[in-house]
Amino acid sequence: MKPLLIHEDPTIVRSITNQLRNFRPHLQTMKEKFLLMDMGEYDSETHDFLKSSSINQIRKEYLSRFDYELKNLGVVNSSITDPMKDSFKVKLEGFLDTLQRIKSGEVLISHSNTRKLRFDELKFMENDNDFLVGSEAVEAMTEDEARLYLNTDEEIEFYEIVKDIETKGMELFTRMGSPEYFFKGEFLKLFNFSKDGIEVDPKFVNGYFRHKEIQERVSNRQKERMR
Repeated sequence: MKPLLIHEDPTIVRSITNQLRNFRPHLQTMKEKFLLMDMGEYDSETHDFLKSSSINQIRKEYLSRFDYELKNLGVVNSSITDPMKDSFKVKLEGFLDTLQRIKSGEVLISHSNTRKLRFDELKFMENDNDFLVGSEAVEAMTEDEARLYLNTDEEIEFYEIVKDIETKGMELFTRMGSPEYFFKGEFLKLFNFSKDGIEVDPKFVNGYFRHKEIQERVSNRQKERMR
């Protein structure tokens, strides 16, 4: 049987995506440290590589690129290349340290029960030079975090019974026309609950209508006095 969606809470997704405003300063710092390495522009391709790769893979990749660039420059004297490598490694490790803190979620402090926004849920928009939460990520977090499903026949049948009670309860609310019966839990006195089940309490039902008659008579008398 196809799962039945019974609830979706958009506030959960908003509480996650709204964390981007606190994420941005750290993302900007990470991007600036990347640019200090002179490994090209921070574009969507770079961003996707950083999202999908481990810190060790990223370190290996950029060290390899740096060695390749040195080789193309034709510089072989270690007295020249070693300081250049050391300087690059300092920049690389500074970048990786910030990236690791971003990937781990360490930079975000969550003040709610919702989970933290993840780096791999962000896209980099080159035209805007900014980060945003991708639409696919929004749909995924909605599915995972904000939707409640029932999966079996038994669950769905139970839910349908509860919904029937809800419908009848609203009808009862309208007929009684007395909110205090509901807000104070008085409507529960309409029923007798026992280990054997539930049944209507005829005395309370009768008493409700007798009470209603008295209220109507009092109201009518007050109206007559005001004439």
